[in-house]
Amino acid sequence: YYYAQSSMHMFLDTRSVPEPLDSILLAAFEFDIHQVIKDCSIALNNWWFVGHLTDLLDHCKLLQSHNLHFGSNLREFLLLEYASGLFTHHSLWQLAVDYFDHCPEFGRVYLELQIERVPLDTERKALKVIRICEQRQMPEQVRSICKIMAKKALRNNRLGSALSWSIRAKDAAFATLISERYLQDYCAKGTFSDLDLIDNLGPAMLLSDRLTFLGKYREFHRLYGEKRFSEAAKLLLSLMTAKIAPRSFWMTLLTDALPLLEQKEVIFSADQTHELMFCLEELTSWKSVPNPDRPMQDEDIETTKIELLRLALARNLAMAIVKEGTVEV
Repeated sequence: YYYAQSSMHMFLDTRSVPEPLDSILLAAFEFDIHQVIKDCSIALNNWWFVGHLTDLLDHCKLLQSHNLHFGSNLREFLLLEYASGLFTHHSLWQLAVDYFDHCPEFGRVYLELQIERVPLDTERKALKVIRICEQRQMPEQVRSICKIMAKKALRNNRLGSALSWSIRAKDAAFATLISERYLQDYCAKGTFSDLDLIDNLGPAMLLSDRLTFLGKYREFHRLYGEKRFSEAAKLLLSLMTAKIAPRSFWMTLLTDALPLLEQKEVIFSADQTHELMFCLEELTSWKSVPNPDRPMQDEDIETTKIELLRLALARNLAMAIVKEGTVEV
């Protein structure tokens, strides 16, 4: 340091200001570690050098006396600053996670704040972020990301993806909303989209009543397609009597019962037919409330459906009573 300073005086006049590198080298020759870090922080355009230098010095036990007053040591502070900068980069943000992992005091807090700011451009990137959060037991961040992806998928009318994300987020309200969309699409088109997803909901259908109904209603169609009419009839009736089905969907369910009522073999028992009749009358009372927004044509169609249902139910009841009476005799 003594010879370096003498050389500086020899080659610089009194009016010249030393270059930043000269000041850094002088502090290094003097073994003033703190001054080296300070000068480098001012002179260099990022935290890479000071962060890694400080980390090495800390591992050499040379920074023990340089603790900060606001809760973290100098090493962690500089690594946190460097990692925060990496998080703004489109491809280096994953590397920043490793730096946060090596900051025992505030690393997790910083990661929780920064991870929610990662732009979720694709589902693949979202899954990467979720995997990072799951590995570090960050359930709130996982739910938040899943909700964001569910809303994005719904805006793009990708119902299957939206439902998958909402189930993963355990968001009952959003799962209910998407289930309603599925049912609306079914009423408009007469078919379900994303059958593989709906068929394999499993325990996830218990997340909300509407999702349960969607899964069970799809199961009814599957049973009907397999000609397991008795099981399909029992399931259809339970959806109405257990009040799982939305009232606005009852007419669709009763209409689905018509082919079963028209079978040559009696599918619905007398008791089951009485329950269907009760549901029809309850629906009729509910629909009797005037609705000025409903077109007259729709009113006529509804009336025709109700009359057909009454006729089919009465015929089925008579056949069921005869059949059950014959069995008893």
